[in-house]
Amino acid sequence: MTGLLALAPFVAWERHRDRIGRSAILDLGLFGVTTFRWGNLMALAVAVGEFGLLFVLPLFLVNVLALSTMSAGLVPAAMAVGASVSGAAARHLAAKRSPSGAVVVGLLLELVGVLAIAFVVGPAISPWLLALLLVGYGAGLGLAAAQLTGTTLADIPAAKSGQGRRPRARCASSARPWARPSPRQYSPAACRAPPRPNCSPRMRWPKAPGNRPGR
Repeated sequence: MTGLLALAPFVAWERHRDRIGRSAILDLGLFGVTTFRWGNLMALAVAVGEFGLLFVLPLFLVNVLALSTMSAGLVPAAMAVGASVSGAAARHLAAKRSPSGAVVVGLLLELVGVLAIAFVVGPAISPWLLALLLVGYGAGLGLAAAQLTGTTLADIPAAKSGQGRRPRARCASSARPWARPSPRQYSPAACRAPPRPNCSPRMRWPKAPGNRPGR
């Protein structure tokens, strides 16, 4: 509830800065892009599910199964085994199908893993069985996370990818650090253009004929 209350003034402030032409932490207009909007919703779902497992499972292992703190930490670490294997294989699956297809397969594996854990978890469950199910969940997590970022940003213009205006502003204004960047200086072409002669740090003034150092 507190997060939702804090989200409203954040959105209002970001819209205000966009209206006055100032840089914003998050360009809310990007959520008008379908892939960006749905990609972030998927990332939110993954984060919520992962947080639930990592927060609740250690408490269950310690308080219900009476495992030590070290053993309770090793059981959720089984997710890393599945994530590392599937993360390395994600690019091959994305090449055969598509990046979005790899994300869907990963999310399905995560869903199956969570449902399996929900059905078999209980006071008599073996930690080894729980770790095996977490390997399957981690495999889905590795597939989804490896391709989710690229899929989310697939239709975002390069100039806006990663809120890239600030680095370009620094690039364009490197010769004049006291000057405020103009809208033209935010463009990628302004950063790729060679420096003007009167702004080049290596500029050498022409010497008059016969003008030698020391005279």
